[in-house]
Amino acid sequence: MGTLTDELNLSPVADTPATCRRHDQSAPATCVRCGDFLCPTCAAQESRRGVWCEDCVEVSEDLWLHYVPPGRAVLLSVLTWSLYERIWAFKYWQRIAKLDRKQTWPFLQAVFLPLLLVRIVRDVKRRRALRPDVTDQNLSGLALAYFLLPLVGSSLPGALELTTACSAVFLYPILCQIGDLSPEGQRQQHTTWSATQIVGAGIGGLVWLLALWGYTLPDV
Repeated sequence: MGTLTDELNLSPVADTPATCRRHDQSAPATCVRCGDFLCPTCAAQESRRGVWCEDCVEVSEDLWLHYVPPGRAVLLSVLTWSLYERIWAFKYWQRIAKLDRKQTWPFLQAVFLPLLLVRIVRDVKRRRALRPDVTDQNLSGLALAYFLLPLVGSSLPGALELTTACSAVFLYPILCQIGDLSPEGQRQQHTTWSATQIVGAGIGGLVWLLALWGYTLPDV
């Protein structure tokens, strides 16, 4: 049988004795997020890299995955010609940086989303594995399809714009899984459209109307 630290999957600390400030017990390890000393009693929640303390679990409720209603996200992506997908990816990795306290390079992740969507898929699946109450959704192949769709569209005359705008359909199952993983309070906060989303949808809709009007003009 392994040591207490091994059995709890805790992050080991130095050999010097440490005491848990909450329960006045020996603390054989630390919280992987904040570094606070942990005893077996306050090892509250297992993350993909270890165990969190109770304070970090409470904080994580407000910093959990960036949630947007899936239908709204797809509509905004179509109206903005996939620009909204980059905004969503940027905010997603910003949340992960705060949640896990690690460098995630949100801007680069957003710019190269077609190449790096697989990282979001893996991150969501890892977090779902820690939630046995959440039904697993088959997300395999979505990242590849998301990457290939614009390439296919570029090989077809006049199809690039349409395939780019409609690529968000591959994000829908991922957004649904994020919704299942998000606290109920966070989902309720996003029941109404924000002012930024309304403005973006309005501008995107106007661009679509202009584009459709341009297709109706006779060739000169």
